[in-house]
Amino acid sequence: MLNYTKSRFAGKSKILIFILLTCININYLFAQTWKSFTTINSGLPDNMVNSITISSDSTVWFATDAGLASYKNNIWNAFKTDDGLSSNKLNFVSFLPLDSKKLWAASNSGATILNVNSSSSISDPQYITKANNNIVSDTVTVIDLDGLSNNWIGTDKGLSVITNSGVYNFTEENGFESGKVNSLKSLSDNWVHIGTAGGGVKRLKYNGIDAITSASEIITTWSGLASDSVLTIYVTDDTLRWYGTTEGVSTHFGSEDTKDINYWGRYNNITSGIIDNYVRAIIRDNYGNMWFGTRGGLSKLSPDKSSWQSFTEQDGLISNNIFDLEVDSNNNLWIATDKGVSYLTNLSVSVHQKGPIDYQIKLTNYPNPYNPETKIDYTIPKSGKVKLEVFNIQGSLIKVLVDKTQNAGNYQVLFSGDNIPSGIYLYRLTTERSSITKKMVLIR
Repeated sequence: MLNYTKSRFAGKSKILIFILLTCININYLFAQTWKSFTTINSGLPDNMVNSITISSDSTVWFATDAGLASYKNNIWNAFKTDDGLSSNKLNFVSFLPLDSKKLWAASNSGATILNVNSSSSISDPQYITKANNNIVSDTVTVIDLDGLSNNWIGTDKGLSVITNSGVYNFTEENGFESGKVNSLKSLSDNWVHIGTAGGGVKRLKYNGIDAITSASEIITTWSGLASDSVLTIYVTDDTLRWYGTTEGVSTHFGSEDTKDINYWGRYNNITSGIIDNYVRAIIRDNYGNMWFGTRGGLSKLSPDKSSWQSFTEQDGLISNNIFDLEVDSNNNLWIATDKGVSYLTNLSVSVHQKGPIDYQIKLTNYPNPYNPETKIDYTIPKSGKVKLEVFNIQGSLIKVLVDKTQNAGNYQVLFSGDNIPSGIYLYRLTTERSSITKKMVLIR
């Protein structure tokens, strides 16, 4: 009898455990976690981390103000000038080509090319400097390699291209406006896009023989570029380019005709949910989310581009001032800041860890196009502060429709276009944890 009672109780316990497990949101079983590394709890030589790159064997490499560091399997290694670096203050680091063992490190004393033998061993340094290679300046900001293996060296005073036929220099003296180069991106057709600190995006290509060909530059006066100060360039494919600038993010897709405004998109902290307009880093994770590192925090855009999430020091970032982003083979996000490195796991689920995983907010309007009125419907998953705003296509605020605390549920607001001209308008719904922006068209 005693054994029977125990068995019956044990069976009920198993059933109860099964019921509890089936009621738990599966995302809790794989909850995202934040982790941070500084000089105190890691092998980072300095907390000012300017750049991150990841090798083909999954070693993560960090360029800091006091040397180079590597991290793999919880083991750190640090490298300085004694190990072959031209300077301990590093501005940029990358493997070029990406699947190679050649690590390029940019500094204020030129560039160093290193053979990486393992996460703990580098050797055979080669130096690229103004004295040895006739590059524009020893203050190297960024480096890239085109499909013909030509070296593109961005500096504080212009651009140098090292080819088999010689070195080609581009500075303000020969028409390369706003000499400082912030970013370089080589495309599959060997055109290289050069993001500058005030001259927009330059487009150059080595012809494979003895000359550099140029295409029209991309500047704000006749394109959809948000600012002529371009901080980073990211390409998801050759028909979709992302330009991070000092005034937000611009996208160009579908056509080489950069003057056609219909091929441009723009994200800033007025027309979208991005947390800050000063965008230094852009990357896409393995699930299709786009991540933006700014000087005001981190923002994520969903794969269908319908919703935003933003994260700051309150959520787990070690600093809001972000300089670079990388995603490793396990889909973890590495974040370089001025106070160390933050590391975010399991990017497929919501980052919010303080409560249940939120369902996405929903937003739509009908009719669309409309004349003169349209109904805007929205759904919020939990109670909190809600703001619904309408902007024109230039980002100027037209009207605030809702700005108050609301309970979770479905809502509808009537918007009238009686006093505004025909055209495209943006309407944005913002909650405490996310934001979504949609377009509507007024046709009279």
